[in-house]
Amino acid sequence: MKKQSILILLISIFIIQVNCAQPQNQDVEKDSKMIFDALDRYVQGWVSRDASLVAQDYSYNIHWVDEFGKVIYIQKSLIEYLDKTFSLEDNDNPPYPSMSHQITYLDPKIGVVHSMQTEKEQKKFHLRVFYKEGDSWKITNHIVSREHPKK
Repeated sequence: MKKQSILILLISIFIIQVNCAQPQNQDVEKDSKMIFDALDRYVQGWVSRDASLVAQDYSYNIHWVDEFGKVIYIQKSLIEYLDKTFSLEDNDNPPYPSMSHQITYLDPKIGVVHSMQTEKEQKKFHLRVFYKEGDSWKITNHIVSREHPKK
């Protein structure tokens, strides 16, 4: 798992460092707003423990991997997993994550978002691939890794 997390982090840093040129014929401002709105819904879903809101902007077929290695391939399965997760967590003390995001467009229909989340003095890194389906952006891939304390 540690090697996978390091590999994911290196790939995301590489993508950001490549500093891809903005694709032609793309309204980057509009697309970025739509993606940031989806990211905001994701956070609000976690805060309110609403699995459907968290998963709202995922494509039907997904590749989702959390920091514990849990892999999910269908949006409905993600909702079921999050519902179960939210029912097990302390509902009196919901997380209020602080997240920063950076978007890199690989072409007019593919955006890669690297996010850093700080929660309870621990950092998590999210790598999401958004794909433009018609006039909306959907998350097709989402991988989460966690910073481990130094020993």
